[in-house]
Amino acid sequence: MYVCNYNLFLFTCALQVVIICRFLQATVAGINLSQPPCVQISAVRAIAEYCSHLSSTDRTHVLQPFIGNMVDGLLSVMTQFSTDVIALCLETLCVVLEVRNVLQITVEF
Repeated sequence: MYVCNYNLFLFTCALQVVIICRFLQATVAGINLSQPPCVQISAVRAIAEYCSHLSSTDRTHVLQPFIGNMVDGLLSVMTQFSTDVIALCLETLCVVLEVRNVLQITVEF
């Protein structure tokens, strides 16, 4: 599921928002500490790709309900693994926080 979810971000422009939200929910659940490491790492990669792709298509509003859980999950994953995974989590965290800043600016105006 999570490997498919990682590649699904490519098709977000053709999917309804409700479907994208379901896949985002599954992706965020993938970074839960109860998941196997391979699932957590795939979910981290998927989060980065979803954020990047949805930002480039001006659909960042879809990410808003998931930003808090993404940040929490990424911080918990960072504490478990080696420096390579920590680097991946930090890169993803930067992308997520960039999206959050864009959303805050949009809401303020």
